[in-house]
Amino acid sequence: MGGVVKLFDNTPGWEHMDTPIWQKLAFQTDHTEWTGCSLWDLIQPSFMFMVGSALAFSVANRRAKGQHFGRMLLHALVRSAALVLLGVYLSSAWGPRTNWAFTIVLGQIGLGYPFLFLLAWVKPRWQLVAALAILLAYWGAFAWYPKPPANLDLAAVHLPSDWHRLEGFASHWEKNTNLAARVDQRFLNLFPRADGKPYTYERGGYQTLNFVPSLATMVFGLMAGELLRGRASGRKR
Repeated sequence: MGGVVKLFDNTPGWEHMDTPIWQKLAFQTDHTEWTGCSLWDLIQPSFMFMVGSALAFSVANRRAKGQHFGRMLLHALVRSAALVLLGVYLSSAWGPRTNWAFTIVLGQIGLGYPFLFLLAWVKPRWQLVAALAILLAYWGAFAWYPKPPANLDLAAVHLPSDWHRLEGFASHWEKNTNLAARVDQRFLNLFPRADGKPYTYERGGYQTLNFVPSLATMVFGLMAGELLRGRASGRKR
């Protein structure tokens, strides 16, 4: 259940608040289990969008100061590495060993940031084309990857026995069996694991490749930022 329920679950009198309206509010304060969307699910995309918007102003400011492309690219790469490593650090906090995970929002921003920086140097129409191409290519890659068999052993892919499986074409996006999950099963096992065990799945279904569609969100933010800082009238903006 959502954050509101978790907050009040052990509070005396909570049973009187367990009503449909509170259930609806609770749904909006936690991630959906796999399909669907809540307000909580929009927090990370909002950060991605804001990063893109901020980059438009950052690049313009540095160009006004006379900085050349090479210097700015180096700065973007250093910033990207810092964000990724900070994400790893936060994922590893209070643990005995480094947890090489890249799904935290800082890591996701860092992975996409160099590509976003490069797209800041092309015209808006090409930024739009790039964003749409990213989404189409990512969708196509998932659609191309084989979907799980009808007799899938749910326990073998760490899903509960009462899991409501996706059906038909949508099953290409099934939790723990999709393309991004398979990539992480190979990629993350290249790093030493904090618990010493091979990586098999992520409880929430979040994967490193999530940064790819998130990059499209950052590009849309970049386009919005350039529109805001442009010379168009307020009404046109």
